[in-house]
Amino acid sequence: MKRLLAIGIILLFIGMSISSSTGLNLVKKSSISLNGKTLYVGGSGPNNYTKIQDAIDDASDGDTVFVYNDSSPYFENIVFTLKDNITLIGEDKKTTIIDGNFVYPKNGILVRCSNYINISGFTITKAWKHGILIENGWEGNTSNWNRVTNCIIQNNGWTGVYLERNGVSKLTRYNQIEDCDINNNDDSGIWIVQAESNLFKGNNISSNQDGIQLYSSSNNIIANNSIFSNRGGIGILLWYSNDNTITCNNISNNEEGIGFWESSCNAIKDNNIILNEYDGISLIFFSNDVIITNNNILNNGYAGIYFHDSSNPTINGNNIQNNSAYGIELRYSNDTIITDNNIILNNWGGIRIRFSSRNNITGNNITSNNGEGILLDSSNHNLIFHNNLINNNPNAYDECSNIWDNGYPSGGNFWNDYNGPDIFKGPNQDIPGSDGIGDIPYNISGGMNQDRYPLVSFEMEPPQIYLIKPVKGHIYLKNKKVLSFFTTIIIGKIDIIINAIDNQSGINKIELYINNELKTISNKNTLYWTWKNKVFFRYEIKTVVYDNRGNNATKTLKVWKFL
Repeated sequence: MKRLLAIGIILLFIGMSISSSTGLNLVKKSSISLNGKTLYVGGSGPNNYTKIQDAIDDASDGDTVFVYNDSSPYFENIVFTLKDNITLIGEDKKTTIIDGNFVYPKNGILVRCSNYINISGFTITKAWKHGILIENGWEGNTSNWNRVTNCIIQNNGWTGVYLERNGVSKLTRYNQIEDCDINNNDDSGIWIVQAESNLFKGNNISSNQDGIQLYSSSNNIIANNSIFSNRGGIGILLWYSNDNTITCNNISNNEEGIGFWESSCNAIKDNNIILNEYDGISLIFFSNDVIITNNNILNNGYAGIYFHDSSNPTINGNNIQNNSAYGIELRYSNDTIITDNNIILNNWGGIRIRFSSRNNITGNNITSNNGEGILLDSSNHNLIFHNNLINNNPNAYDECSNIWDNGYPSGGNFWNDYNGPDIFKGPNQDIPGSDGIGDIPYNISGGMNQDRYPLVSFEMEPPQIYLIKPVKGHIYLKNKKVLSFFTTIIIGKIDIIINAIDNQSGINKIELYINNELKTISNKNTLYWTWKNKVFFRYEIKTVVYDNRGNNATKTLKVWKFL
């Protein structure tokens, strides 16, 4: 009987899968029409246009203007005004050239009060102003959902691509600049002014004054670009711009890698920031709540990461090596979380904290820096624990009042120059038995600070998680495993059982989430929780386990739950 019920559920599941695979896609799509006509410029056709602008003026919604390269260069300054859904295609981006001839005060291509304009396959050069300008109009008309791809934009008098809100009009939104070569423009490669939710992806941006600049712009994505050798400027610079994402870019050989000025809540992740003349990343004056994670920040001419008057950032999981000053330097910056970074072989030192308070420095590998591993100067009430401090010169220096451990049994830091015994345990280290914590405090150079619970070995390995029940790829009926299947299906209530192991410091806690909602916490090595509620949906079971050294691990399982 149980197997029949299970088979019935399987058939229902298959029916749902088929239904979802053939259902409507509700994601909003571009309104670009494929039903328009094609107008030709150049070439040998009897009715072909000789000027691109004439073809655009005659084009209607849904039309394509195709430009041959045999009549190139086209000495024109192209304008789209109050046009929608027009595609402009060049035959070959290297040989189909729009030459602005430095006509004052023209742009190479102006997209004004126009939407769904697609431009690809051109070299756009020698405009007196911008290679491409996309702007809204004073009348409140928009320039949204435009796309520039596969173009060469070079040698223009101002910027390569400029997006702006013109006057009191609405913000410029949802435009895309992708897979373009943007180089040798007199100002920035890309300038974004009061524009939001735009995408800049896969571009090569080089030899401009600056790479990309954002001013008073939010929710833009800068991804997968190569931004290099921009002369005398910054790879990416944000002014008064919040909630932007900078990810998976290669940023090298600029004056500075990424800079922020009064710009908050931005995310910098998965970038390579290498060989810039000054800082890899700098945040100046109230650039708060920034997340910097999983970046390679290497061989920059000053600090890897520099903060001044900017608070509450998270610096997590970065590889910060071989920078000419400090790996990380904070000045007048509070409430920073610096965790799980590799900070190695920086010339002046690993981390410097100056005139800054309430910062947490945990779980970092701080190794072989030429100066101090951690230096605190005129900075109090900072918390430093679970770091590996190895072969720095010295490992730490603190002339202020700070906390260098997380109490017992969590412990403090690992110091490669600590030689104390470990024959006792307990908060006072007076109970016979080893506990991985030195019996004698470690004295911090420079003042009266101590690591009261120095670790005698460093631990970087996360705990191990074992999801005992449910197991992936089975059907469970009334809390029993009844059948193997290609996915996990739970019918009725089930006891979720999780084991966790950490052979070094031990397990601190296990957290269980269902669809990111915390359900229960266990402070033992095993967690039990009964999932009773009657539901009919797909869920994610997520387990997060922490050990006593602050390392953590996560495991997830997607399941279908019925009844």
